[in-house]
Amino acid sequence: MRILCSVLLSLFITPLYAQSDRADYDLDDDGLIEINDLSDLTDIQNHLDGAALYNESTGCPAQGCNGFELTTNLTFAEGDLHTPIGSSSTPFVGIFDGNGYSIIDLQINVTSSYTGLFGAVVDGELKNVTLEGKYRLYGRGYFGALAGQISTTSVKNVYSKLSLTSGSGSNIGGLIGSALSSDIKESYSTGEVRTTSSSQNSVGGLVGNSSSTTINATFSLGDVIIEGGSSHFTGGLVGYANSASAISNSYVVGDVYNENFYYSGGLAYTGSVSNSYVAGGVYTKGVSYTLTGSSQTNSFYASDLKGTSGGSGTGVLLDELKCPITGSDTACVNGVVLYDGWELSLDTQGMAYWDFGTVSELPVLVFEGRIYRDTDGDNSFDFEDAFINNPAASKDSDNDGAVDFFSIDCDENCRNESGLSIDMFPMDPAASSDVDFDGKPDEWNAACTLGSDCRNNTTLELDAYPNDKDDDGIIDTIDT
Repeated sequence: MRILCSVLLSLFITPLYAQSDRADYDLDDDGLIEINDLSDLTDIQNHLDGAALYNESTGCPAQGCNGFELTTNLTFAEGDLHTPIGSSSTPFVGIFDGNGYSIIDLQINVTSSYTGLFGAVVDGELKNVTLEGKYRLYGRGYFGALAGQISTTSVKNVYSKLSLTSGSGSNIGGLIGSALSSDIKESYSTGEVRTTSSSQNSVGGLVGNSSSTTINATFSLGDVIIEGGSSHFTGGLVGYANSASAISNSYVVGDVYNENFYYSGGLAYTGSVSNSYVAGGVYTKGVSYTLTGSSQTNSFYASDLKGTSGGSGTGVLLDELKCPITGSDTACVNGVVLYDGWELSLDTQGMAYWDFGTVSELPVLVFEGRIYRDTDGDNSFDFEDAFINNPAASKDSDNDGAVDFFSIDCDENCRNESGLSIDMFPMDPAASSDVDFDGKPDEWNAACTLGSDCRNNTTLELDAYPNDKDDDGIIDTIDT
């Protein structure tokens, strides 16, 4: 009888967990299933409508769940290749909300089309996620870091810091390969986009091909490089945009390199453009437009950079593009109103989209109060850069003045000239130097004085024998 009671009691007090050890797949009751790890991310492929995960929907509201949301950053291990979510025949049709988290070290290396974090999305919503890491993505046509193709889909606050290489196929973009009847806003790509074979049409820094799509408040910082022959329609932001597409409040800083005799644009080869600028060059053997080959309103390009012939837009010198410190400037260029009315471009919260900086800085966009300016050009924005005037490094986790690691493009000369040192204890502000690599600091950091919190809280032990890795009293240079 006692055993029977215990069993019955356990049925009442023990939660009935769904697969993945969850009693509730939608803890915050917002209709979005929580994605907690890479296994969860992978299983989205089996539930493209967002209604379940692992064939379970426990905790979803009465009307059901319709998408997914990240609860943490997700990091891929080296060699862990990602299979794009959704395909042209079976697209993702739900909501994906990154909640401001990052997907780190995404790796894609496929020979098929419709490639990216998502292969294809229809009637979806993708928002609030950053794609970053140390790996270049490899794919074919309909290829972008976020999605190969989107249709009747909204994209907002999605950022890619990844570079792409496509070996064949068309519609390749830093963020999205092809966008049909969609809306893209407050998003960017900073990586390089490169194609390596012939007949790769519609290649852009942000979007490869835009059809009846609205693109607002976006930018691209990476170069677009076309190595193969006979490739049509390349652009710093959008490769090809049809007449029903509109680009506004956007800019390009990277260059466009097209080895063939076909068409290139600094911002886009075609497409309606307003309140935008190009501060990169166009290097091509074919027809090139400094801004766009179609209509433009109140948009500008740097006329002293290569490729400044043909197309529409107002050309001024690069330094003149930098000169204004507010919109509607009449002082910097005689007879030209620079950025006329740009100060009135507002987001949905009524906040200004543009920050004009100083007289030596280009205007940049502002998303949710963050100014997306990269003063030292190291691919880290000032708000996340511990060394905003030094391109050698950007990360200092413990704020002790020593760098966690040097930038990937910073060679030995760059490191020597930077005046910065590597932090051997990047998560502990008490110390940074360990010459003999024995895990013990050579000295305490100058700011970490006796009795200070950093000294009291550290678990490090000062090295009694610096330059002596085995602590035998004989310095390493003469220790046999």
